[in-house]
Amino acid sequence: MHSRPVDTDLPNKAHITPSGNATYVTEHYWSTLLADRAFLSSYFAENSRRLAAGYARLTDFLRENDIPWSEGSNAGFFVWADFRGYLGPDVVVVDAREEEEEEKEEEEQVEAVAAGRPSRVYRTSRKAKERDDWFFDKLIAAGVFVASGDAFFAEAHGWYRVSFSVPGEVLELGLQRLKGVLDEVRMENLRL
Repeated sequence: MHSRPVDTDLPNKAHITPSGNATYVTEHYWSTLLADRAFLSSYFAENSRRLAAGYARLTDFLRENDIPWSEGSNAGFFVWADFRGYLGPDVVVVDAREEEEEEKEEEEQVEAVAAGRPSRVYRTSRKAKERDDWFFDKLIAAGVFVASGDAFFAEAHGWYRVSFSVPGEVLELGLQRLKGVLDEVRMENLRL
């Protein structure tokens, strides 16, 4: 078996940095930094403290605004928040775990139509996707960027990845803008 020295394997290393190799100064800086155990200890402690504070602030906001989120994770820099309730009163979004409830609601929908009552429940992913895109556009227009679950193959429309690993003042500004969007969307949904 033949293996080439790593240094001569430039085509395979080109993806690491734009020039293919880190400069000596950069390598020296990182090796010095990573060898400093006292710095690393204080860095990781401070990083953990900041992440915990951001997580606490974000989950307090979600709780205050009755927005469910996926609890139970203990690592990372974001939470999965469930904004399905903001997609509108005419959209019911079902994920894979709610199949029994879906069947019951479909039966109720069929009964409503058979009885001549209007049914405003849309099961198509097209309608949910349209409303999810509408909600996302509202967020972007307000200067709030949370990652749509579509980009991460979420089980249902309306789930968003909300990061809390930003400076406190940035998180507060984002939450203030998010609150404005939520209030606006609530009012629009009442008119539907």
